[in-house]
Amino acid sequence: MNRFLWLLAATAWTWPTLVQAQDDKSPIVVEGQREGKPSTTQSVRAITESQDGNLARFESPVCPAVGGLPPGMASVVVDLMRKAVAAADVDLAKEGCAPNLTLIVTDDGQALIAGLAKAHPKLFGLLSALEMDSLRKSPGPAWSWHVTQPKRADGAPVVRDGAGSPSAFVVQGAKLSRLGSPIRQEVDAGFVVLDVESIDGLTLKQIGDFAVMRALVPTRDAQNERFGYDSILNLFKDDDTPEGLTPFDREYLAAVYRGGNGFTYNQKTKQIAQDVERGEQSADLGDDTNGTP
Repeated sequence: MNRFLWLLAATAWTWPTLVQAQDDKSPIVVEGQREGKPSTTQSVRAITESQDGNLARFESPVCPAVGGLPPGMASVVVDLMRKAVAAADVDLAKEGCAPNLTLIVTDDGQALIAGLAKAHPKLFGLLSALEMDSLRKSPGPAWSWHVTQPKRADGAPVVRDGAGSPSAFVVQGAKLSRLGSPIRQEVDAGFVVLDVESIDGLTLKQIGDFAVMRALVPTRDAQNERFGYDSILNLFKDDDTPEGLTPFDREYLAAVYRGGNGFTYNQKTKQIAQDVERGEQSADLGDDTNGTP
C-alpha cells in the first residue's frame, strides 16, 4: 500500500421476591427466578450505537484494509473481510481503492489512538470530547470508532445548526413524517484497533469477521444480560468463541443494509429485529424440511 493510502487507512440476574405470610406460624417463602431471554429488539439495541437518534451505515462502496500484520497475512485478512462485507450484500469498492474500513493491529492500542488523535484529528470525525476520552481510556483489547456525517434522508447535504445543539441540523426541503427521519447518518470511515497479544490463538477469519462486525456498523461489545445470541462480538469475552460471523451476525448486518436509511434509531433497530426473527424462522423451517424423509 502506498504512503497516501496508508495515511488514509491509519488516518442480570434480577431477584424479584414473593413473600407469603398466612399467619404468625407460617414460614416466609422467597422465590427467585431468572429473567427470560432478552427479546430480539433488546438484543439488537444492546449492541447497536445510536448516532444523534439514527443508525449510521456506509452509503458508499466499502474498501477494507489491514495494517500491522505481515503482508501475506494482511492480504488474507483483507480478502476475508471483503467476503464478509459482500455476504452482507454491501457494495464493495474495486481492488486498489482508498481504504474506508481499516483494521490496525498494534502492540499498544491506547498509544496508537493517542498518537493518531494528535497527528490526524480528522480521523476521529465528530466524536465528542466525552467519546474521545472514553476511547482513549478503554483498556481494550479492541477499540473501534467511526467517522460519520449527517445527510438528508434522500442523501442531500444538511447544515449543522451552529447556534443550537451539536445534534441539531438545518434540513431544507425535507418531508417530515412519523414513518421516517428527515436525516440519515452516513459512515465515511470505520476503524478497528486490536492489541497484538489479544489475537494470539485466533484464526485469521475470526480476526477479519470481528473487524467487519465492529466497523461495518457502529456496534459495541455485547452486554450479556441484554443480549440473547451468539456473536463474534464476544470474541474476547467468551471461552467458547465462534469461528466467525454467527447466523445472528450475518442476518443483523444484512438487515442493517436492507432497505432505505431514512429511519430513526428505534424504527431501524425494530426492523432489524424483525428481519433477524424471520431469518431464524426460515432457518428452522429449512431444518425441519431437511429432516423430513
